[in-house]
Amino acid sequence: MLRRLALALFACYSLRGGDWLPAAEPPKDSLDRDYASELPRIAPTEPDKALVTFQVAPGFKLEQVAAEPLVADPVAIAFDEDCRLYVVEMRGYSENKDEKLSQIRLLVDENADGRFDKSTVFVDRLAWPTAVFCWAGGVLVADAPDIWYFKDTTGDGVADERRVLYTGLGTSNVQA
Repeated sequence: MLRRLALALFACYSLRGGDWLPAAEPPKDSLDRDYASELPRIAPTEPDKALVTFQVAPGFKLEQVAAEPLVADPVAIAFDEDCRLYVVEMRGYSENKDEKLSQIRLLVDENADGRFDKSTVFVDRLAWPTAVFCWAGGVLVADAPDIWYFKDTTGDGVADERRVLYTGLGTSNVQA
């Protein structure tokens, strides 16, 4: 029995990449070193030129269906039954989560040409959302420590129903 427990712990430790051990101290001279000259500075690519930067496997095709200013900083998406797109926009960094800069944007293709042409802020003032899932005419959103349910009941593209369904998720590593 003890051997099985030891093997199970070793397997968990191995799968987690051994992060139970304390991290090695970085060399003292690396703490004050400025690495800016060694890091490449890459200018942002304009949306109309972005597609040529991708390598696509034979038999596949890549199309741009939305770009700035309709959407910015996307980290997760979900399509609903009407082909509308909910996009988690993670604005800022985790260090800014108390500012509640992030939001869920709703994109709509009004003329059915395969490209989104209308964008509304469906939900704003989120701390650090990482996931969205369409459910029961609205969306579930993971925004640690909460899982929210948001729904637009008036048809204006903005959630007017907002409920916390669960709370208690850890916030030390919200991506996990």
